[in-house]
Amino acid sequence: MAVPRRDKRKSSRIPVCMPATFQSMSGKTVLSQKHQGEVLDISYHGLLLQTKTEFSQAAEIQMSLTLDLFSDRITDVYARIIRTKEPDGKFHSSLEFTAIGTDGQNTIRRYIDHLTERS
Repeated sequence: MAVPRRDKRKSSRIPVCMPATFQSMSGKTVLSQKHQGEVLDISYHGLLLQTKTEFSQAAEIQMSLTLDLFSDRITDVYARIIRTKEPDGKFHSSLEFTAIGTDGQNTIRRYIDHLTERS
């Protein structure tokens, strides 16, 4: 099954440079192996993830998101890989959020809005 390509984004992507730890999923089960990567840009609805590992199109992943800078509160974010490219020996995967709690959505929105106000 292929995910249809959208020609227009729902929101602008904001360039960032932040480490990410995530896990692949098999159906609704989160697999135990943890992968490392770097978020290159983020929007209200998805992000661009750079990794050393190639993931197939439509693969599902789970990431943990810290809700506040000085807090240990986290929320799980689920995303689907829309497409992957290999421009520089590393894999750049475009992800679309598939499930995220209200706290997580609000945190991402506040973070993006803060970055947008600063530019």
